[in-house]
Amino acid sequence: MNRISIRNNTFNTGSDEFEAELEIIIVNAAPVQRIYYANEFDPNAAQAPVCWSSDTRQPDSQVFEKQAVRCMDCKHDIRGSASGGGRACKYSQKLAVLLKDDPNVYQLHIPASSIFGRAKDGHMPLQEYARFLQQHSTPSMTVFTKMYFDKDSAVPKLFFAPLRPLEETELELSQAMVEHPDALAAITLDFSRLEETNSSPFEETEGFTLNA
Repeated sequence: MNRISIRNNTFNTGSDEFEAELEIIIVNAAPVQRIYYANEFDPNAAQAPVCWSSDTRQPDSQVFEKQAVRCMDCKHDIRGSASGGGRACKYSQKLAVLLKDDPNVYQLHIPASSIFGRAKDGHMPLQEYARFLQQHSTPSMTVFTKMYFDKDSAVPKLFFAPLRPLEETELELSQAMVEHPDALAAITLDFSRLEETNSSPFEETEGFTLNA
């Protein structure tokens, strides 16, 4: 699967690097998810999670070592359960995105620090950006989105902003990819292969659907 990494405040697709910003089309998005790893994040060693939830309410049926019946009752949902003072069970969200002049779907794994919070000086985290698009009746798959790093954050933190509406041919491609198998795979929690995730502070809130 094609992926975009945000490690070290650099967008990396495996073949290209973009330091300042990246233009994307968000064609599909998973709900906010939760993942618990038994060990601390190590960028050089992928590890399988112990427990995870696709809806942030209860562990998925595929989880063998459920840490609690409900996520809200889990000891890993308590602030301070992580060594850095946050929750040991991390919130995140997966996006399926397209890049300019590239027909391939890329998976983008968004950490909680880039999902939650209010806009400040026009800089919008993901859910605030979703609200902005909804207020203007604009599905995310109809516009180019600028994605860029918060230069004042010690950990990779993203902001999102609309750039321009898609042209007719771009829109046709975007619409065709919304339910494409690659796009659906990109937003699905699947640990049949080990995945790397970006660790960061997390905050509890509800998710938004970008293409509504």
